[in-house]
Amino acid sequence: MNIFTNPIFTQYIDISSIEYILELGTRDGVYTEDINRLYNPKIIYSIEANPYLKNTIIHNQKHINNSKFYSIALADYDGSIDFYLHPDGGSSSIYKHPHDETQKIHVDCLTLDNFCKIENIQRLDLICADVEGAETRIFKNSQILEQTKYIISEVKIEPSFKGYEFPGLNELKASLEPIGFEMIATHMPAEIFGDSLWVNKKLI
Repeated sequence: MNIFTNPIFTQYIDISSIEYILELGTRDGVYTEDINRLYNPKIIYSIEANPYLKNTIIHNQKHINNSKFYSIALADYDGSIDFYLHPDGGSSSIYKHPHDETQKIHVDCLTLDNFCKIENIQRLDLICADVEGAETRIFKNSQILEQTKYIISEVKIEPSFKGYEFPGLNELKASLEPIGFEMIATHMPAEIFGDSLWVNKKLI
């Protein structure tokens, strides 16, 4: 099931208030349609760092008139960043997998705030994030999050899972709690990692 439309989380979200969505880690673009169908936003900004998925995403999103796709990474600085291609596609990350064989490439990157500045984005109502640990670096000290209501993000619970370099729950808390976010629901079927819903208590 698409975790971003799972009732475990959506029961806490005022769906009628969602107009601007950022989808981080689009992968093949299939989830975008589910997100669009449920929330019916004005626009979905869809981002995927893996350049080899670009054509697949464009094909799968071609009938979604309110989505805009960007083949770029978000990080905590502007420039370029090492990106490790994993064989299964979905586990590709700016963090090298400690066990599986990966291919290192370089991709362009922007901070979340500068991406929003370039695109003239004034607020984000919902962020759907699955970027294999990069969430913590993307969110930390981001000003646009002051105007963001909800975040659904993948989160690692077991510190050793995928290696200690991969950020986990404590790092995600350190990025989001100072801004005013509170984690109010989790879905942890694997017990070592899963997903979490964060609500900006300054706005909700």
